[in-house]
Amino acid sequence: MATQINMDYIGVVKEHSGTYKFEQIPIIKSLEIKEQLRAMCENPNRTLLDMQGAFAMKFKTDKQGYKCCLPYSYDDSYINWVFYPQIKSYNTYQADKQARIAEIREDVKKKSFVSESEKTQKIEERTAQYERQLKDVFLQAALRYIETMDFTAPQARVNAMDAVKMSSHEVIGWATMEYRINEDLTINVLTNFGYGTSSYFFVNVCYKGIELLPYAQTVNYYYANMQDIIAHTRSYRAARDSWQIALDFVAGLSDQTCVGLERFAYEWIRNEITEMITGLKNIKQDSKKILAEIANNRRVDLGNLVSVRSMSDQEVAQFKVYPQELALLFKVEKISNALSLLKMLEQAAAIYPDAPRAIQTIKELNQSIVPEIPQAVEGINRQIGSLQEKLKPKDIELANARAQKKELDEQANAVYMELLKQNPALKRDMFETDYSKQHPELTKLENKIEQLASELQRLKTKIYDRQNFIDCLQKCYTNIADAGLLAA
Repeated sequence: MATQINMDYIGVVKEHSGTYKFEQIPIIKSLEIKEQLRAMCENPNRTLLDMQGAFAMKFKTDKQGYKCCLPYSYDDSYINWVFYPQIKSYNTYQADKQARIAEIREDVKKKSFVSESEKTQKIEERTAQYERQLKDVFLQAALRYIETMDFTAPQARVNAMDAVKMSSHEVIGWATMEYRINEDLTINVLTNFGYGTSSYFFVNVCYKGIELLPYAQTVNYYYANMQDIIAHTRSYRAARDSWQIALDFVAGLSDQTCVGLERFAYEWIRNEITEMITGLKNIKQDSKKILAEIANNRRVDLGNLVSVRSMSDQEVAQFKVYPQELALLFKVEKISNALSLLKMLEQAAAIYPDAPRAIQTIKELNQSIVPEIPQAVEGINRQIGSLQEKLKPKDIELANARAQKKELDEQANAVYMELLKQNPALKRDMFETDYSKQHPELTKLENKIEQLASELQRLKTKIYDRQNFIDCLQKCYTNIADAGLLAA
């Protein structure tokens, strides 16, 4: 059985004489007490008091609350803090139980149609259900507390180790953890676990106040969320298994600093920027070829990244229908989106002196595609106009067919009402079946309506797709205009 991070082990980045490795620190699980509580819960001879006693012998009263997600998923919602399970005293337990039994007896007595022996049986069954419910509630609270304790105990020891530079956690809600690899290199882990779709998992690498960003992601994937890319080194899926990927990334990155921090930061930024600029130039030169390659190799492992994605099946299908339009849109979006990176590139110039050259290249690429946008919009508008001309007669023809169908339906209904007077048992569906056989023109008309509706929908889809292309192209044009790059 595969092990799970934070359930079977704590993931850490550990230093060994200047080298960094991802390691697993085993979690010693309290399996015996958990199995004991489960068995007691299943045993009708055991009561809530028995389970409480067994638990209390193992764990002393704890008034502290723990912001721990376990065992829930990070993208679950409304996860409560972990607390020591509520312990009922003997007197409270007995009083609550007797009160509940009295309620059950009173409710059963009201059922006059039930014999006395059946009443006794129902009282016993419902009392047993009540006891089992008490045990179930306690079991879930106890198990979660035990799992939390199993995790927090080694975590405290791990965080006290000087050699440990970073470790996994289970904190509910907003949390920012800063890990100093050394004086100049800092890893910030930003998480928001337990808040449904608002949950997130970010890793930021910062050298002397300058964030090392994944510029190359903008061109290496079909879609890249620019907001995430300009804000975070890595944006992971809010899931427990993202920890291993994140920790392995930090370990590998930290290990690269052995060449010297200044050189490491320089090479990181240089490599990312160089790859991005090369990618943008390739897209500018032959976007159709690049997009085809992406479509054919879209089953790539994203490593739990959420800031990027491959083409969907629907997008691949659309590319087959509109290869020229999508290739142009892909080029224009990639090149114009790069404008959002200019400020970050300006900051990067403090480490990478060639960053201004990259900025100039991005601007020139945007200026070079400006003439293509209005030309494309004009051509697509002509296509829309042509499709709309085809749409009008089809729309009229469909309306006429539906009006004719309505008349025929009214005639059929009149016939049915007359026949119904003669035969009240006549079923509507049987009548319609016979009537259709006698009037084939009705079936023919129905098929015509269905065909026309389908043709109209296809035309409307084509118009919608092209209008969407125009909207996206115009948005890109606006971005370029806002950057002051329309002038030659």
